Amino acid sequence: MSAQLTTTSGGRNLPALPIREAEKTGAQILAALDRLGFTHQDRDGRVFSVCIEDATLWGNTWVSFTVDVTRLWHFDVLSLAGARAKAQLEAVTRKDVFILTKPSLTYAVRLQPAEPAQRLPHRIDLDLGQRPDGDYMIGFGLGRNGLVWRELAKLTHVIVAGSSDSGKSAFLRSLVYQLARQPLPVELYLVDLEGLTFAWAENWPMLKTPIAQDVSGATEITRRLLAEIDRRAQLYFATGKFPESLAEYHKYSDDRLPWLVAIFDEFSALVEDAGKGSELVKNISQLAMRARKFGVTLVFAGQDFKADLLNTRITNQLKTRVQFRCARREQSAVVLGQGGAESITVPGRALVRLDGDILECQTFWVDKALVIGNAPEAQHAGPILPDAERQLIEWAIAERGGYLTLADIQKQGGLGQREARRLAERWERAGWLEKDPSAKNRRRVTEAVCQLAVGRVSG
Repeated sequence: MSAQLTTTSGGRNLPALPIREAEKTGAQILAALDRLGFTHQDRDGRVFSVCIEDATLWGNTWVSFTVDVTRLWHFDVLSLAGARAKAQLEAVTRKDVFILTKPSLTYAVRLQPAEPAQRLPHRIDLDLGQRPDGDYMIGFGLGRNGLVWRELAKLTHVIVAGSSDSGKSAFLRSLVYQLARQPLPVELYLVDLEGLTFAWAENWPMLKTPIAQDVSGATEITRRLLAEIDRRAQLYFATGKFPESLAEYHKYSDDRLPWLVAIFDEFSALVEDAGKGSELVKNISQLAMRARKFGVTLVFAGQDFKADLLNTRITNQLKTRVQFRCARREQSAVVLGQGGAESITVPGRALVRLDGDILECQTFWVDKALVIGNAPEAQHAGPILPDAERQLIEWAIAERGGYLTLADIQKQGGLGQREARRLAERWERAGWLEKDPSAKNRRRVTEAVCQLAVGRVSG
């Protein structure tokens, strides 16, 4: 060969056979190109043949040859990448040859057969003992080439979609459980319109607000996150080092800031309720663009995402996409950019877009009994009220002797009729509000929520 063979072994000794085989393959390729007539004769009668300017052995499996075509004037270089060239090269080398044309013309030759892809099971339990080293490692499941883990910081923001009983809710349960078991601090915000997906996590100490079940609660969460991003921006600036990530900030400060994760379940219904021009959607657009730098990850989950649901400010930041079984190819295409998920038949099986590639994955399973029976140790006596709800309770105590009507909740809370009713129903389920049998449509706040409102400032 006319180029020196280099390797990507990282200093380790490669077996002699792949090196000899790579050198032999390079000679075969050059001879084949000569026989194909890939030469050029200049005006002085000098003949120039194709030569190799770079040859690299990748582990024990692949060898690549970058072709030097700079001296082949007036020659149709594209013919070097055509079907005729590929067929001739594979016939001579008796190996699979792949031709790459960007950034330069390269022949990649498989020296050894690829290992057979791993067969996926129908269920794989999460084992945190297998969690690899790294900050905020999140496990997705088992792919064809092994277990799939990624650092939270590299996910940017996440979209998760899937039909009923496809495994979407179980995946979200696994995600929350893993966040709760991180060695580093995490704060969590949850939006659950149906009140079912995350009910088991209602009193977990990592929650910074009660689980939001309506547009008002979700909007309040986005306000808090934007305010926290503004606060962190000032902390970043104060270091004088202009950090560009949370990890870099921690190099210059002893103040350990937690990673913030906000999960919006049934996001499509949430946006339909709020409206595309709502404060909620505007706030999420800002968060999507600003959040990653300051240690904030957004997760949007739902059964079906329509193409026009999310604006480009949001979709451009959804680097990680998880699509479970869906009914139609179009649903898969909205999330992944291609079909395929409509053919999934195994619950918990998903197509996952990570690092620009799509892989098939059997996602980790975490039994609900495990998360219920192993909640993180409580750090406070109970849930924390958002400021708007605390102020509403304080108003009821000061102005109405602890009584509230739906009209009071709607007016004082700045809510719509539907949102006011949802808030009242949520408080009743939590034991914070009870109906007054002596007066229709009137409710009374309980001692439990009075203590939360008066004795605790929202964090």
